[in-house]
Amino acid sequence: MYNETTLDYDISILRLDEDLVFGRTIGPVSLPPPNVVLPAGTMATVAGWGDLSDGGVIPTQLQAVTIPIISNEECIRHYNGTFALISDRSLCALYAPGGRDACRGDSGGPLTVNGVLYGVVSQGIGCADPRYPGIYANVSNLRSFIEDVTGL
Repeated sequence: MYNETTLDYDISILRLDEDLVFGRTIGPVSLPPPNVVLPAGTMATVAGWGDLSDGGVIPTQLQAVTIPIISNEECIRHYNGTFALISDRSLCALYAPGGRDACRGDSGGPLTVNGVLYGVVSQGIGCADPRYPGIYANVSNLRSFIEDVTGL
């Protein structure tokens, strides 16, 4: 399903040989119900080990920042015909005040709202650039795909 040209279905599902032991550094997230549209302005947290700035250094500690969700229509206006293709399987968030956002190396990382995994870091232009929101795989709209692959 993954499309390397459009980055549609930019999500990976892993089956582990052993159970994880939950603790201080490992914990579960819930999947959202199918086809939920998060209202613009909903605050979400993105976490990762990617660069701290465009062309910056890789952190030594896990980073997280809270950023507002924007509508796909607004996201499309920001990209205005550039490389990004926004579909209903996409979710967008605009950089937080202070210029923090997901960056290179964060791909595959979680975008959560109240412990629910709504997005997976997928693409964008630059880091924390107010012209270009971050684009995430929309987990809610990929639920049927996830269920088909996992049987869960």
